[in-house]
Amino acid sequence: MARGQRRRNEKGRWVLIGVAVVAVIAAAATAVVFLRDGDDGKDGTVTAKTELGTVYAPYVYVTLADRPSLTEIAQKTGANGLHLGFAITKGDECDLTWDGTTALDTYKDEISAAAAKGIEVIVSTGGASGGDVTQACGDAETTQEQLQKLVDLGVRYLDFDVEGEERVADTEANEARAKAILALQQKNPDLKVSFTLAAASPTDATTAAGAANTAPWVAAVDAGVAIDRINLMTMNFGGTVAPQDMAAATTAAATGLHSQIETIQGIDSANAWGMVGITPMIGVNDLNTETFSLDNAKTVTDFAVKNSVGMLSFWSAGRDTQCGADVTKQPVANCSGVEQDEYAFASIFKGVLQ
Repeated sequence: MARGQRRRNEKGRWVLIGVAVVAVIAAAATAVVFLRDGDDGKDGTVTAKTELGTVYAPYVYVTLADRPSLTEIAQKTGANGLHLGFAITKGDECDLTWDGTTALDTYKDEISAAAAKGIEVIVSTGGASGGDVTQACGDAETTQEQLQKLVDLGVRYLDFDVEGEERVADTEANEARAKAILALQQKNPDLKVSFTLAAASPTDATTAAGAANTAPWVAAVDAGVAIDRINLMTMNFGGTVAPQDMAAATTAAATGLHSQIETIQGIDSANAWGMVGITPMIGVNDLNTETFSLDNAKTVTDFAVKNSVGMLSFWSAGRDTQCGADVTKQPVANCSGVEQDEYAFASIFKGVLQ
């Protein structure tokens, strides 16, 4: 998989620069080199070097009570990566914690153990309702300081989940976040970055815009951030397509995102698919008309394989089991709300790696 990155050529203009692809013997991963604002990485520029094949990275609700360890979750789901959700602030306090309640270093040993097993540990900040670090801290410098705390856990992949109309439209925060990420990559050249955005509602079974709002992503590209992937939360679509076929809504959204990536990143079709991330919410959702079934999971996995999609995920590993009779209200964090065997969704999704 190869991806492109645009760099500034002169004020207000961008040109596409080359991407070096090095074949790795007997492996699916490819080595991808991004050079920004110069070819030697000097004078404050960034040379981001990553080796990324397809990543299958279910979300883990880190503070969920009685969950397995990260390494055990990866083993049970067959994943080669994990999204850890969510590192957020408590209200307007400029202090990242897990779920706004738990100190970041609480799970440092788990993170180290997972990384030692070759698991791609991705820390997700923000979320649909969590406190956004940039909005809480108010500027790029203090935002960077908070994000560095995540890197200091041994993490080398940060995801920025920016959802909600007010948040994605916050131009000042988008620009400050982008500056903070760029400075973070300059300090940590091996740092990978993705953005997670809400999906637009499809107009029909095959057509959708992709991300509902691209402003946080575009701000990062304009700032010169090296972006590895754009992940869509393919859920809470609204409209008429999703209630009839959640798989069709999901694949239409991913196809729309692919077109957006081609335009915004300035890369070709194959490389754009390598930047696409897809994250459905398994089982029932808070929109009771949108239930993502096991059959939907098979369709989406087949789509991801066919198009060489760069990342497949789901919310969440803790939900991948059938609810007990005592669960009367949905959705909940520890079961899916549909009839299933334990880790049935994971066993389908892991087919993306085969």
